[in-house]
Amino acid sequence: MLLSGLLLSVTPPALAAKRSRAAAKASDSDNKKIPPQSWSLTTKGFILQFRHRNEELESAEPNRFFPASVAFALGRIDEAGHFLMLKCSTSSNACAGQRDILEERVVYVTLLDVVPTPKVTKDLLYDARTWELRAR
Repeated sequence: MLLSGLLLSVTPPALAAKRSRAAAKASDSDNKKIPPQSWSLTTKGFILQFRHRNEELESAEPNRFFPASVAFALGRIDEAGHFLMLKCSTSSNACAGQRDILEERVVYVTLLDVVPTPKVTKDLLYDARTWELRAR
């Protein structure tokens, strides 16, 4: 039943194309700066890419994201609102701060992966190894 509900909620391609054209016509000056975006498609892509990021976290070698640390995906959001765990050989306060930073990196990098950036390559936006955002 859940699957049939998901299938019924998918926007037909013609309707989706109509929406993106309408959004593009909304403002001619914005049309040159921002390409039309299908946010329902972006949402679905974000979910899939987020799962891949969690798998990558699980298979990451120690010290990949921060020195003296190992990252683990929880597979769900815990009662404190976190979706990953970071084990560090340093103090727990510093480790909790690094966990928050890594969670933020995962979200931003996942979003950058699914949103088209035609004028800028992804490697200019973030470090592919540590997922640290670049100044750009």
